[in-house]
Amino acid sequence: MRTVVTETTLDAQPDAFLSCPNWANLLSDKKREKWQRLMNQWNVPPLSLWYSLPPIALLNFMQVKALSEDAQGTVLDEWIYEQGIKANKETDGLLSPEEHYGLLLKIPLEHQLNMLKKFFKNPGDARRKARRMLELYRGNDMHALYSYTNRHLGEYRSLLLRDRNKKMAVRARELMHQKSCVFVVGAAHLAGEHGLIHLLKSQYGMQLRPWPSV
Repeated sequence: MRTVVTETTLDAQPDAFLSCPNWANLLSDKKREKWQRLMNQWNVPPLSLWYSLPPIALLNFMQVKALSEDAQGTVLDEWIYEQGIKANKETDGLLSPEEHYGLLLKIPLEHQLNMLKKFFKNPGDARRKARRMLELYRGNDMHALYSYTNRHLGEYRSLLLRDRNKKMAVRARELMHQKSCVFVVGAAHLAGEHGLIHLLKSQYGMQLRPWPSV
């Protein structure tokens, strides 16, 4: 294996590609204090560092943290990326940083903030949902995982999942013909009629299957 390929290049800084209005003044002091307490417990960078990014960037980070039992775990794609760097492997991304982060700007700021507020209002419920996704992944029930994720993305399922899958499938095929790669993407991108596995099989005739978690 020559190259570690993640959804986007992880050495890119999000704030270089995201121009978002500062939303600090949209939160009350009480809400900021409450959110910061949870972020401290979960070892998340201070809230002040997130105001220049879309709220959904923080939401995604918190949701990933919720997958860990103690909210202190390392994100898997970042861990694999770091191991690749240590092993002197090349790195690449299925989406350019502009594509990956630019999609977030298509969701109205008010909608993003409402989603983030919902998370912090009941982080326990958010954690249960995250753990349910992890159970489906560990059980290799990829179709149930796809349906579960699809349902919870609501009106933004095409923007955040389906549209990205189409672009990633094209890029994955290009990279496969250039060099040996390991591809690291979120499990929700794999299954379903709009998933990467189906797209690569139906469009390019590849024989693929998900590899169960061990």
